[in-house]
Amino acid sequence: AVMSTHTGLFKDSETSFGIFYPNNYMVVVLPHLPVAVDARNKLLTHGYMAEDIVLLTGSEFTHLVEDLRRDAGMWSRFTKCLSRIIGTEELQLDIDLEHANRGAAFLAVYCPDEGTTNKLCDILKPLGPLSMLRYSSLAVERLV
Repeated sequence: AVMSTHTGLFKDSETSFGIFYPNNYMVVVLPHLPVAVDARNKLLTHGYMAEDIVLLTGSEFTHLVEDLRRDAGMWSRFTKCLSRIIGTEELQLDIDLEHANRGAAFLAVYCPDEGTTNKLCDILKPLGPLSMLRYSSLAVERLV
């Protein structure tokens, strides 16, 4: 129940593996909160809906991961399903946490198809994201 506040923000996530997984989202790590806020505003001016964008500060992201890790069963299912998909997700998460500790912010944008992916890349890449990953039910695609 701890995570319902976070997982409720993500449209297709909970059904994916019966656990938290940002299915059909692009997760963008930006160097600082003001950059993430700027990115969010850019998306809104490009016609994205506010409910399709989730903005997390570094500390909110860290709390989300801590909540996942506190539930050992859920954590092992989470990492197992992700490592099955891309093999190095545990490492990616450590890198993301490192970014979070340095003040990075996280933007998750609902991204159900290829067209949206390309459009998001066009809008967000110029802002210098530290990483961009698109999560789908079949794969995690690294864009930056």
